Amino acid sequence: MPTFSQSAIIHAPAEKVFAVLSDPSQIPSWRTDVPGISNISGAGSGATFTEDVNFMGKKKLQMKITKFEPGKRLTITALGGMSVLPTQSFTLSPVPAGTQLQLDVDLQVTGPMKIMAPLFPKQFKKIWAKYFVNLDSYLKG
Repeated sequence: MPTFSQSAIIHAPAEKVFAVLSDPSQIPSWRTDVPGISNISGAGSGATFTEDVNFMGKKKLQMKITKFEPGKRLTITALGGMSVLPTQSFTLSPVPAGTQLQLDVDLQVTGPMKIMAPLFPKQFKKIWAKYFVNLDSYLKG
């Protein structure tokens, strides 16, 4: 199972960063390859939603919040929808400039995509670095 980690300083308090990360309806505001979110059911741990994703074509990922510790930790797990299913674990730590945001991702890869699996961590690290810049800008706005 490929994994990668990415971190950044987000210039906002951890509570504000967590509020945006844990609200599926806000994902398209800072993740450019997610043009839409639908079927939001519930809030907090156990909440589910569908991400419209532009990754090697248009896909619909079924997602679930599997860990929810306000202001501290959030894990979102892809349950289905494509052959690359990420589990995204965010850890937030207050720092003088705002929030240290640590992302740890485990990728479950099935089918023919397994051949490309070794390439995913490097590619996804670049993508998430851009997302963190977008998130920082979104929270400043």
